[in-house]
Amino acid sequence: MISPLRDVRARVDGNQPLFRGSNETQVDGVTYCANAEEGYNFNSVGTQISEMLAEHLRKRHSFRAVSVGSRVPGAYYLSGTLRRYYAIQVSSTVSPTTALLFGLTGVVVEASLKPDWAPGLIAIEIVDLNLYDNDGHLVTKFPEIKHTVNKNFATDAYECGMVYDNVDTELHVVFNEFVLALENSLETAVRASRSTGARARR
Repeated sequence: MISPLRDVRARVDGNQPLFRGSNETQVDGVTYCANAEEGYNFNSVGTQISEMLAEHLRKRHSFRAVSVGSRVPGAYYLSGTLRRYYAIQVSSTVSPTTALLFGLTGVVVEASLKPDWAPGLIAIEIVDLNLYDNDGHLVTKFPEIKHTVNKNFATDAYECGMVYDNVDTELHVVFNEFVLALENSLETAVRASRSTGARARR
């Protein structure tokens, strides 16, 4: 069971531009695309990311069942907090062959533009990742996920749709590493539980 991530992005410094409306903005005559909140049309972003993690685990067939929702008695569950899910990149309509991008962390990105590619920054932060056993006891407190990438990303000619795909692609990179730690932790917890149960029956 995966509890929907608690989404605190709106209260974290640097995320505010994502909540101001349009996914396209201009700074000093340069057009930028960002994964603005208006582009997420269905469930909350925290829930959607939790669903993506669940689907990732289902495809690995590591567990009998994986679901997203409120805690179910008798099931292991994972909780966490989404602090940052941020992507910004220069629009492909930019004419200069080189552009400067002042990203989320204040780092300046300078890169030569290629056809359909543009410099950008993606930052993903998921914290308070805790795994609990079926009795509600803490099993593992995972390290914070802080994933930042500065590079050229694929971009659209006229719209800002690709910026959403790009941040989702980086999320899959993050999950590829995290699920290994999650699987190892669960296997260890289950073995320990079985060992304790065997000793209790003696």
